[in-house]
Amino acid sequence: WKLGLVLNEMADGQAATKCTDVNLTVLCCGGTIDKGYDVETGAFVFKEGAVKEVFDSVELSFQAEYRTVCLKDSTDMTEADVSALATACCEASTQKILVTHGTSTIVRSARAVAVALASLSPGSASDKTVVLTGSLRPRVFTETDADFNLGLAVGALSALPPGVYIAMSGAAHRYDEVARDPKDGRFVSATTPGCVAGDDPGIETTLSLLAGT
Repeated sequence: WKLGLVLNEMADGQAATKCTDVNLTVLCCGGTIDKGYDVETGAFVFKEGAVKEVFDSVELSFQAEYRTVCLKDSTDMTEADVSALATACCEASTQKILVTHGTSTIVRSARAVAVALASLSPGSASDKTVVLTGSLRPRVFTETDADFNLGLAVGALSALPPGVYIAMSGAAHRYDEVARDPKDGRFVSATTPGCVAGDDPGIETTLSLLAGT
């Protein structure tokens, strides 16, 4: 019964001190995580709000603000889109920033964010922690990795020092220390044999084909 009393007191204290200040910025760039099925057209379309839906379904110790940078497949993101994301990270009023993004070019965007933060005046970016995540299957699917990856990203934001990271496949890596495993597409450490730091090994070819080059 003593344990029950302690737990009740803890719950009462948490309820009384629930955070009302915004201390997390969520930036949405689209990607698979925000896709849904349109029954009228039979196509997958962007269904904005995956992160908010997840956050609204659980009791959180923080408040988040949401902003849409773009709603695109990552292979369709232009340099202007990536630049807008980087700028949004630099201008965010919070020190913790969660970015949802398509997985194909997520490393490229993370690199751009890191460069932008580093270009700010000394000390102004040193306290920002940015974590990019996404999913390989839409959140509306029963067998999706979206919720798991969002939980991983929030945990990474709480535990990791300032910097830019990618949280996917059950682990969080610095943007310059992550690779896509060419065998199965998982995000792994760049030190994994047979892997090279950066995006999906086939992404440059894909982007070239899309550009008609």
